[in-house]
Amino acid sequence: MGTYLNPSAILFKDLLKHKVFVDKTMLIERLNARIDEDNKFLCLSRPRRFGKSVAINMLSAYYQSGENTEELFKNLKIGSDPSFKEHLNKYNVLKITMTSLWSEAKSVANLEKTLARSIMFDIERSNIDEIKNAQFQNKDSIQAILGDIYFATGRRFVVLIDEWDSIFREVKGKAEEKDSYIKFLRDMLKDKDYIALGYMTGILPIHNYGTHSTLNMFTEYSIVSGGDLWEYFGFTEGEVEDLCKKHDIGLDELKIWYDGYEIAEGKKVNEPPKLHHIYNPNSVAKCITENSLESYWTQTERYEALQVFIDTDEFGMREIVMNLLSSIDIDIEISSFDNSMNPHSRNDALTLLCHLGYLSYNAVTKTVRIPNKEIVDIYRKSIETSRSPVYSSAFKLIDSTRNAFRAIYAHDEERLASLIEKAHDDCSLFDYNTEAGLRYTIDLVMYGYRDCYTRLQEVQSGKGRADLVLIPHPGRTDLPAIIIELKLGTAESALEQIYEKHYDAEFKQYSKVMLIGIAYNKRSKKHKCKIEER
Repeated sequence: MGTYLNPSAILFKDLLKHKVFVDKTMLIERLNARIDEDNKFLCLSRPRRFGKSVAINMLSAYYQSGENTEELFKNLKIGSDPSFKEHLNKYNVLKITMTSLWSEAKSVANLEKTLARSIMFDIERSNIDEIKNAQFQNKDSIQAILGDIYFATGRRFVVLIDEWDSIFREVKGKAEEKDSYIKFLRDMLKDKDYIALGYMTGILPIHNYGTHSTLNMFTEYSIVSGGDLWEYFGFTEGEVEDLCKKHDIGLDELKIWYDGYEIAEGKKVNEPPKLHHIYNPNSVAKCITENSLESYWTQTERYEALQVFIDTDEFGMREIVMNLLSSIDIDIEISSFDNSMNPHSRNDALTLLCHLGYLSYNAVTKTVRIPNKEIVDIYRKSIETSRSPVYSSAFKLIDSTRNAFRAIYAHDEERLASLIEKAHDDCSLFDYNTEAGLRYTIDLVMYGYRDCYTRLQEVQSGKGRADLVLIPHPGRTDLPAIIIELKLGTAESALEQIYEKHYDAEFKQYSKVMLIGIAYNKRSKKHKCKIEER
């Protein structure tokens, strides 16, 4: 078995032994339907640690002709599909992990020569006689080598390319090298009779790269638009529910930590896109394996890209980040994104953060937000290490929010008002002479809620909508629910509104509910609080 040509199925065999295995083999059925069709080229881009390499290893094990892998698949979902045996082990597979190829080639100019040399070495070790005995006209040309193998075996190629865009991060701003790389891929894949299927993964989509008519034969699927392949971008809600039952783990807690990525299924004409929630698969698997809720993504993912945005106010990112940390959704237009790691606008920057996994995009509301507690922890770390004095003061504020909860639990109205005024002074990014500005200030003061509470805004309850409600996380029976009403007037009138409109009507299941009225006086610049317990 080769390294690039018809590689061993050992990596997929190892996956099947894993404690946390989710059967995603019906992706094969979707791809089988595209073999030799006009839409036979696909690119599925998503963040790191979202199962890209796992899918590549699965597809390689299924399609490659150097090993009989029926036993690996026959008891999985694909095993009962009509297309299963029709395509099983019927193709030559060329599997390229671009990060590995780059480490050998060192430059774009050497990519083809390095890959050709590796394939020729695989041919020498091949257990397929037709390949070993094939005649090769040009051993330095990938096109010639693949064409000669196709001629000798009669089997077309399934080309699998992992981390296709990693080379763009290596060459960075070198436009000529980017163009040369795109040309290398295009010449190997486009309009070649030896290709049955082309499947690529990466972090960023393809379009708008290079000047050589790009790779326009690919259909793109991404973390912001999954189309009919949305369920292969992470663990679905149903899959996580099954894992939690199997391993006796609380679903609600996993949801808080690792859920929150909304992916669009793709829309029909005159219908809004259908949204689905997906979980970070690596983090869910780690959590179950280690039996511990932690921020596993931060252990494997470098967050320099986020740090750049944290450290600069380009495109107004300081205000945006503070809004995001306050659970305020941000409007975005993703259509202008040029698939670059060097954004040219606010929309580009936010779209890039979606593709990197730091934000979740809602295709219905066209807004972004921080998806879950795991990613919030990354923002916290970025702010803590930021060189920006704005964020330094914000971090001190965020880190001290436990004092706000202590004040609430102790009915210390003056202390809570003092903390709110400090937030007003330390992080004056907005005009606070508005109720929206007051809400932003409260969000900052209450920032630590994410550790223990779920935040609900404009909650319909009783005869109206409460401004802010904090619900304790599952299992935290020691904590009260908290209902907050905001006013540009008096704290007493805010508290009266909670009673008059029966905002606590929907929260009778909680043994303790804290009712808080918070007001800001525009003339005196003072905040007042009233705290009562139901």
